[in-house]
Amino acid sequence: MGSLSMHCQMSLLSDLKGPLLGTVTSVVLFVVLAMVGVVEGLTALTRPGGGLVALLDALLPYLVGLFLVGVVGVGFVVWGLYRVAKGVVDTDSRLIRNEKVATLAAYVERESDVARQFDIAERVGPTEQERRERERKRLEEQYVAGELSEDEFERRLGELLDDGDDVADAASERSTPQREYSR
Repeated sequence: MGSLSMHCQMSLLSDLKGPLLGTVTSVVLFVVLAMVGVVEGLTALTRPGGGLVALLDALLPYLVGLFLVGVVGVGFVVWGLYRVAKGVVDTDSRLIRNEKVATLAAYVERESDVARQFDIAERVGPTEQERRERERKRLEEQYVAGELSEDEFERRLGELLDDGDDVADAASERSTPQREYSR
């Protein structure tokens, strides 16, 4: 499961290369443009006859440039957020599959008719197999730490494996009537 999480993180990073590069470039360009504009504005004020009109005349191109660079930067941020959201909602994503996110999603679904249509809680919640795997790892950690005796560890592990068999049996029983019906 660790390699799957690492794969998802690497996939997310590769998905965000373009938006991150564009956002960083926009920020750097924005800062440079702002600094040059401030210097140009101060220079316009120190010239003879430099007043408000001269200052606005000197700053106008920089203000327009800052606005355009800001819009492009916001576009890159939105693109990055879209890519992250798309990866999170994708059913193959394991990046955020956990109980807390699933609980939050279930609350949102209870409160919102729109959210209910997308069945978010099921998509972001861990599967039964993932829950059993986490519980197995927790039991192993407790056993290695000496918190569980060997007998207790084996008993709990056996219960966990029996629960997994029950889940598999229940899934098999649910699919059996469909197979008989289709014959």
